[in-house]
Amino acid sequence: MRMLYENGQAIEGLYAVSTDSMGVLLSGKTGCIDCGGVAHVWCFISGRIAGEQAAVQ
Repeated sequence: MRMLYENGQAIEGLYAVSTDSMGVLLSGKTGCIDCGGVAHVWCFISGRIAGEQAAVQ
């Protein structure tokens, strides 16, 4: 869920969640699926992951 600079280095304290980060679920050949249950479930999962990681920082 960490946001990255163009060189791949993580940006300290910056996370992307919900449909803003759905592209990580799919390959570069497939666009983001932002409809129905897929989007709703990813909102919860990505938020939880980012929250856990932010709490550790």
